Amino acid sequence: MAQQLHLSKSGKHWILSLIAGFLLIFCSLFAVNVKAIHLMQTDKIRESEKITDTARRSVDHYLFTLKESASELMLNNQNMALQSAKDKKEFVSAASYRYSELMYNIKMANALVEDIYVYYPVQDYIVGTEGNYLSKSYFLLSNHLMEEGYSAWKEDVLESQRTGFFFEKTKEGEQKLYFRQRMPAGLERESASVLLICVDGTEFARLLSLTLPHDGSTSIAVFNNENELYQEGIEEEAPSWEEILPLFGNMGNGMQEIQDRAYIGWRMLSDYSTFYYVVISDRAALLSHITPIQHLLIAGILLCTAAGLALSVFLSFKHYISVEKTISSLNEKVIWNLKEDMLIDVLNQRLTDESSIKILLQAGGITLDYIYYRFFLADVSFEKNKNQIKEWIVNSGKLLEQEYGSIDVIPAVIGGRAVFLLNYDASEYDPASMLTEIFRNECKMSVTVKSSEEFMAPAQMALIYEQTVLLFQE
Repeated sequence: MAQQLHLSKSGKHWILSLIAGFLLIFCSLFAVNVKAIHLMQTDKIRESEKITDTARRSVDHYLFTLKESASELMLNNQNMALQSAKDKKEFVSAASYRYSELMYNIKMANALVEDIYVYYPVQDYIVGTEGNYLSKSYFLLSNHLMEEGYSAWKEDVLESQRTGFFFEKTKEGEQKLYFRQRMPAGLERESASVLLICVDGTEFARLLSLTLPHDGSTSIAVFNNENELYQEGIEEEAPSWEEILPLFGNMGNGMQEIQDRAYIGWRMLSDYSTFYYVVISDRAALLSHITPIQHLLIAGILLCTAAGLALSVFLSFKHYISVEKTISSLNEKVIWNLKEDMLIDVLNQRLTDESSIKILLQAGGITLDYIYYRFFLADVSFEKNKNQIKEWIVNSGKLLEQEYGSIDVIPAVIGGRAVFLLNYDASEYDPASMLTEIFRNECKMSVTVKSSEEFMAPAQMALIYEQTVLLFQE
């Protein structure tokens, strides 16, 4: 078994080339896998970016609806009737109550509206969802009869010159989002009326939460231009915004993106420049469905490469063994034929010069490494098939070399005789007697054999052979 598993130089080159090829295939597949996973992650991030932008547009659309409602109210005929009011008495007319009822209905129809009212600066009067009152009375009704904060509210909200969406802090320090729109009376510079809508912060936060996927990985928040938190999605556990905001740097006009080991985030300006949105996704949770795919792909590549390599090695090695046996058999035939040719040349030329003999034999791969020599002759005249004779002598020579570790056998077929030149290093044993038994077992016959005397000089080779032939013939 050890001999079967032994690899020649060509075999080692072959197996190393096969392994190198599979390593190349594995590395290529692994690189493709890494690229595919990177593309999947990038696609997921881009998809999240689109969802985030859609969320921003959705919330902005709700605010746009408020703005449209405000425009309709300001252009309403009932509003026009109150624009020219001369004193406070006209605010107790049926028109003012219908106007108040209309605003109340708008509030009930739009959960995003916390309160809506129209302020008339000249008369210091308010028509709103609570009814028609002086500004202070309306404030008391809206704040559970608590007067604290009225002056600041009147100055910063009612009498402010701001328009559009803006933030104002309550006495508790919370941010309130208002929409303010003025309508002048004719060509007058001062406003005849100011419409204000107070946005419901709880509903705003609910809308934020509804606009994003509930995957447990994404949080959204709205900040004013002073980077103060207004609202965040109420159903998600938000990260520390104080740590997140500095990662974005200075505010730009377009969408900004950040990526680090923990988070992937976007900051987007609202269509109303008063505030902006920040969306943060936990990287591990966002890409969690891609990680098992990556593991499966890697495991598949490893298993397929290992199975393919093992199967290829098995099949190729099986084929390699048969090829090696064929090559070995051919090599042995070539070697034994060379041995035969060299021995016949030495004997035919009757060489007696030792250096000439060694040079000629070494050309056939015969080194004559040992001290003792002996000729062995066997009669094979009964067999006419020369190939069969060569098979006997080659097998006999191989068996003898395997039996004795330090012996070389040089066989030849001369005439009707099988001739063996034995070169060995010990005179204690008789290789000729062992070869007699081996050769007769190969032939399956009791053939006539004859061995020469033991000699030590290659120069005696031709003479000893001729003497042994004479003895054999006698």
